[in-house]
Amino acid sequence: MIVREHQRTPESGTAVTSAIREFFDDARIDPQLYRHSVDQMPGPDLDDHVHSAAAIAARADALITWDKTGFPSKKLAALGLRVVDPDTYLVEVFDELGDGVIVTVDQLARSKTRPPMSTDDLLDRLDGADLVRFTKRVRRG
Repeated sequence: MIVREHQRTPESGTAVTSAIREFFDDARIDPQLYRHSVDQMPGPDLDDHVHSAAAIAARADALITWDKTGFPSKKLAALGLRVVDPDTYLVEVFDELGDGVIVTVDQLARSKTRPPMSTDDLLDRLDGADLVRFTKRVRRG
């Protein structure tokens, strides 16, 4: 899809897809588990249906997306899938794990080398990516 919408070259799209598959290999969902239900998924974007079907087949706790139109929350909730935006999800993780999230954000910032980032720099970037409530929580500690 990112290639079709000219957001990436075919080579770059393949590289991104390969990296995702390699990094999340243990979480891959066998298409045979959900292929039969793709056509029954709600939402206007047929490209999104495969993601909903896979999440339901895997009994995911949530499908995390900014795309509320493509993933209608009430209809998917009726199928056992909660749809939540990234900011809300990360606030929930923070509420559950608190200091562990702060430590992780600090470690992530320290690991950044191109360019180097402080924790505040990283939080500014996350805030700019609409993770506003999450970054406020982390800053407050």
